[in-house]
Amino acid sequence: MYQDSEKQANPRTLGRNGLIGKIRLTSFMSESAIMSEIRSMFHVPMEEKNDFVFKILQASGGNSKTLSLPSLSASFKWTAGAVCGKKF
Repeated sequence: MYQDSEKQANPRTLGRNGLIGKIRLTSFMSESAIMSEIRSMFHVPMEEKNDFVFKILQASGGNSKTLSLPSLSASFKWTAGAVCGKKF
C-alpha cells in the first residue's frame, strides 16, 4: 500500500489491496464533491472510515508503470479535469 514516506507506488500492488477503482466525475463537481466520490469508492478497504486522508497520485510519465505524488502549490484546488487528466 502507498505510504507518505514513499515516492512511488506500483498500480498492481494498489490493485491487490483494493485501492484502485473507477469513479464518476463531472466537470461541474467541486473539490469537496470529488473527494467525497473518491472516499465512497474506498470506504471498504479503509475499514468503513469516511474521513480517511488520501493523496491523489499521477502516472510518472512515458511508459512508466509507477505512480507518484504530483508537485502542487498549497493553494491548488482539485477539479475533475485535474483528477482525470487533460482529455476530460
